[in-house]
Amino acid sequence: MTSRTSDLPVLIMADFKDEPLSCQKHLFGIESDMHYLNNAAYGPMLSSSKESGIEMLNLLSNPQQITSGLHFDRPAELRSQIAQLINCSDKDCIAIIPAQSYGMAVVSNNLHRLPGIEMKRDIVILEDEFPNDTYALQRTAEILGLAIRAVPCPEELNTVADCWNERVLACITAETALLVVPQVHWVKGVLLDIDAFAVKCRSVGALCVVDGTQSVGVVPFDIERTRPDALIACAYKWLMGPYSIGFAYFGSFFDDGVPVEETWMNRVDSDHLAGIMTLKDHYRPRAQRYNMGEMSQFLNVAIWSAGLRQLLEWKPARVAAYISELTVEPLHRLSMLGCLTIPPTQRAAHIIALHLPACANTQRLLEVLERRRVKVSLRGVIIRVAVNIFNDTADLAALVDAVQEVVSEGRNL
Repeated sequence: MTSRTSDLPVLIMADFKDEPLSCQKHLFGIESDMHYLNNAAYGPMLSSSKESGIEMLNLLSNPQQITSGLHFDRPAELRSQIAQLINCSDKDCIAIIPAQSYGMAVVSNNLHRLPGIEMKRDIVILEDEFPNDTYALQRTAEILGLAIRAVPCPEELNTVADCWNERVLACITAETALLVVPQVHWVKGVLLDIDAFAVKCRSVGALCVVDGTQSVGVVPFDIERTRPDALIACAYKWLMGPYSIGFAYFGSFFDDGVPVEETWMNRVDSDHLAGIMTLKDHYRPRAQRYNMGEMSQFLNVAIWSAGLRQLLEWKPARVAAYISELTVEPLHRLSMLGCLTIPPTQRAAHIIALHLPACANTQRLLEVLERRRVKVSLRGVIIRVAVNIFNDTADLAALVDAVQEVVSEGRNL
């Protein structure tokens, strides 16, 4: 089986016929002199989402207005929006969760149910993956006698995705119980071939879990095509939502699984409040047993639903196309300054791992960026630049000018 990574950016750019998007900064409340290139850390809130939140706060100030519809109908609408975004035919396969770690806890809590688990030997993850995806599995791996196997990232930037995909595929064997992999690496932006991984996992009886926190919303995701066992994502980065809410898609393996917590809202007929005192033995269908307690999340659901409404209008493919076009010239200028980046064929458009030339002092660059009001993240030795639909040429120019200043200083020493 060979990797198809080099084809993926082409698919992202070609799967729609809509008019190209322009910069949407006017729909956000970002300060006019702030060059915010840090969406991979926190995404800014849409003004429409803020308005929806204020409306909900006003409603909640009069609790007599809280109805059954707020408890169940609005979360169901939110799940429908998520299902549309990821091309999932059944919104009941989607649970509302508070964090990525919660979704991973569900996965960890059910791994013992995997057929043939006693014959399995390892769990496969990526080296330098976000810690939540490892922490969630450590205790379960110890209990089940499984080793956590981290697949190292290749050093050659020009072929990093192709080589990493090949390494992951080679590590998925009949002894693998579970693969946990992102669609896009959270620091390096490397685009992983999750379709090929899912096929390989099915062939050897392993679960395939995709961490979509750094991709869903800006990279198209098709549940019906990829068919992972689970897809987990937080709302506050690329999904135009607030902190402390997210979603998890759970496939058929989890239909009869063990939830992390027991809550009345996840039981059958719980929306019939008059019968709430009658204990129910059965859960609501499919992934609804995995909803967080108090999944109604009145305020967060209102804010996120407004954000998803806008995101569905934009479409992730159009967002990715806008970012790709916006970053072409700045990346060329950065390369002329001696900076190294992963080529577009090997990464997603929205996360750029910037490696500075040897003459440039990283700490000095952070000082210059702060002075110029440019916000990025330092992750290890990598400057992570995360671009979204609200960024424009001025934002990228400010970044390039800051790098140029520091590189010039270093060369003159």
